[in-house]
Amino acid sequence: MATFAALGKASAASPITAAAFQQKHFYARQTRRSWSSRLYFQDDLGNTLAFIRNTHCQYSQEIRVFTDPTLSFELLAIRPASHADDADQFTVTDSLTRELAGTIYHRHIAGELRQEWSLHSASAEKIVVIGEDSGFLALLRRYLTELIPQSYTFYVGSRAVGSAIPGNMLWAHTMEIDLTGDDARLIDRRLLLAAVVLIMTGKRQGAHS
Repeated sequence: MATFAALGKASAASPITAAAFQQKHFYARQTRRSWSSRLYFQDDLGNTLAFIRNTHCQYSQEIRVFTDPTLSFELLAIRPASHADDADQFTVTDSLTRELAGTIYHRHIAGELRQEWSLHSASAEKIVVIGEDSGFLALLRRYLTELIPQSYTFYVGSRAVGSAIPGNMLWAHTMEIDLTGDDARLIDRRLLLAAVVLIMTGKRQGAHS
């Protein structure tokens, strides 16, 4: 039977069956409150699927993903694992089982404009690569401001199976995530959602954001 979880504790409801991990099409919306920026994941009807209450935490702190603003159920914990000159590593933990869901590597090799995130399973198998679409916008984002919108494509091997397209950037940073090309569900939705969190919040260990 499902139980409510205290802050930082998992519920008895399996996160694999959570609505946040069953969507082929959804939205991410980050509010622009200077004192407490928040990140919402919503379905096509505007229902909240997942929630992060503070995206302004230090780069070395873990990020906890909940089902809603009341923090009823914890879904995921995203933790910085290592930092190197060419990539940062983040682990994604299933908050119910406390087992590793997988690892996300954020590549930032000197001289390369486009940034890249690779998602690996708990057994270290590479599942998907997320890449920036525009080298020019990547250049502007790197040297001017990350408020400049950028779109992303999700690749399984050489095949594009999804995308993340920016929306309104004036009052809130929004992103439309489309996974309709992943009919076989090759992408672990837990890792995909965690990667979108890192992209939306600008979390990378090399930059103390």
